Amino acid sequence: MHSPYSDSTEKHHQFQMALPALLAFAGFTLSIAASYPGYLNADSKYQLEEAMTGDYIDWRSPTVTLIWRALLNFFPGPVGFIVFDNLLFWGGLAALAIAIRPKLGRGALALVAIPLLPGTFNYLGHVVIDAMLAAVLVTACSLAYMARREHANPGTRLALQISANAVIALGFFVRLNAVFCLVPLLLFANGHHGLKRATLQSLAVLSLLPVLYSVQNTALDVQRSHPGDSIKTYQLLAISYHERKNLFPGTWTSEQSRQIVESCYSPIQWDTAASWGQCRFISDTLHLQGIWGTSRLTQAWISTILEHPASYFVMLVPTFKKSIFDPNSRPMLYNAANPWGWAVPDSPPRPATQLARAYATSEVNDRLGRPWFFASLSIIGLILALRYRLHTTTEGQFGLAVLLSGLVYLVTFFFFNVSAEFRYFYWSGFSAYCGLGVILLAYRYHRRNPIPMAKPSQAHTWIHQGSLLLATFVTSLHLLPFALLPSKRLVSLTPLDQKVVGVSSVALHSTPVWMRKPFEAEISAMTWSYVDGVYRSAPRLSPLLIQTNTLHQDLIVHFETGPDQGWVAIDEAGRHLEIDTHAPEAGSMSVLLSPLDRSDQRKQRFNRESVLLTILVLAGAWLVIRKLARPRGLLPT
Repeated sequence: MHSPYSDSTEKHHQFQMALPALLAFAGFTLSIAASYPGYLNADSKYQLEEAMTGDYIDWRSPTVTLIWRALLNFFPGPVGFIVFDNLLFWGGLAALAIAIRPKLGRGALALVAIPLLPGTFNYLGHVVIDAMLAAVLVTACSLAYMARREHANPGTRLALQISANAVIALGFFVRLNAVFCLVPLLLFANGHHGLKRATLQSLAVLSLLPVLYSVQNTALDVQRSHPGDSIKTYQLLAISYHERKNLFPGTWTSEQSRQIVESCYSPIQWDTAASWGQCRFISDTLHLQGIWGTSRLTQAWISTILEHPASYFVMLVPTFKKSIFDPNSRPMLYNAANPWGWAVPDSPPRPATQLARAYATSEVNDRLGRPWFFASLSIIGLILALRYRLHTTTEGQFGLAVLLSGLVYLVTFFFFNVSAEFRYFYWSGFSAYCGLGVILLAYRYHRRNPIPMAKPSQAHTWIHQGSLLLATFVTSLHLLPFALLPSKRLVSLTPLDQKVVGVSSVALHSTPVWMRKPFEAEISAMTWSYVDGVYRSAPRLSPLLIQTNTLHQDLIVHFETGPDQGWVAIDEAGRHLEIDTHAPEAGSMSVLLSPLDRSDQRKQRFNRESVLLTILVLAGAWLVIRKLARPRGLLPT
């Protein structure tokens, strides 16, 4: 006899299976409503032009341009980009929740909420390739897990495995430097028959990637711009600053060499040396002399690193620490001017837009949605997985692979970073939340169903040791105290007559123009007044004092000029200049104050103390993490 209880149970089961999809659809709808038609920045504006015209350049991913060009057939402007990303984000997580629920329980539903967590929410409506990379890898992870589940039909497993490999490979085409973080995902996706076979299959996929990329670029007639040379240029510039001499290949004037050493390096980003930066003469000269895109620049870069390893290391640390603790452009809620008028309405904003912006700029999202937090969650997840031997289970291996992928990607930007921007770590946020979430669910499940004690296989031992090494390295990078040696400067500006002197800005030459604050120094105004963003002198002729404790670089002072402006004396440790700010009409002028000689300032080197400190940090991190991750048995509750 048919029981009504069975019908009720079946309906309840169907609802539970459909709930992740329903929640994902709600999240997708909210994301599009809040950010329609999508936030365009300068890079994505240019890429939209390329997608519309069919012109491809490798400075921006040709694959993303190709995808966007196809999306333009269905969606106007930037709309297709954010629709594509959000379909992958929400659809991939819903599929993962549905697939993992039978094993780990109803808690898997929480995975669908990952895009709403601090940091991951930031770019759901932004047209940036880093968002597309994260979306692609979220979907790849879902496919990889489904391929590893038990299947009655071997053909289904094979189809899912091929799909997972293909989507993982797509991550490389979206961002070439993502190749390193694909390795853990490939090993998991192909790991059904053991680590040895998975390694061979993963190597086969990886070896095909550069070949397919070359074929794609040939077929699309992609214009080569050698974007990788931006990394070499930035690092040569930074090491030149530390070594106090121009280390670029080519012919340079004495003033250009001086500026390379004293004007152009910024630990924030490479833009000063780019063709759009205030030190654009660097990239322009490299292009004009035929050095950009050649082995000559590569050889100079490698030889400089080998000759100056200490300066290389102390150059890497400040940009990386800035990136993980206080990165630029975290919410990036602005609309770049564009000829098509694409912009998210903000006068007034839609209710959904207003709600999304309030959350994106909130204290909790801003403070927790940073790379250091992602790294911390990932290391906690690694320790839990290793301590409770979850990496011997399919779900634990999945969580571990996702966490390792995010950490590897984060470490990539220690060695190959040109800008302290949040977007570079976007995938690390998704991987941290997803990997830790699955690890916690697996831990809860295996508390009730303990993993039998057994001698670990060689593969499990390698996974264990490799995870410990990566966690130790990432932890040490966060703890290393290396910082740029500051240069103290005290400049006084003293009026020389009864006329007004106005100072509108004091800035480091190397600060990217779009990031400059009016006064990048501590100002002691004395009797000067501060009105409408300008310091103006008083008749009593007292000085304005400018104090800095930052890079040893050029300082730029901007003065008001006009018929009522007078003479001003600039004094700094023996330097004396007299500047006339009088002019027939109102305007402005800038005075560049080069840094004083730093021959008596020690170079930033490894000394005995710093080497010892580095060893202690590494050893301490290793011992603590190894202790915390020491395997122990799981006991039933």
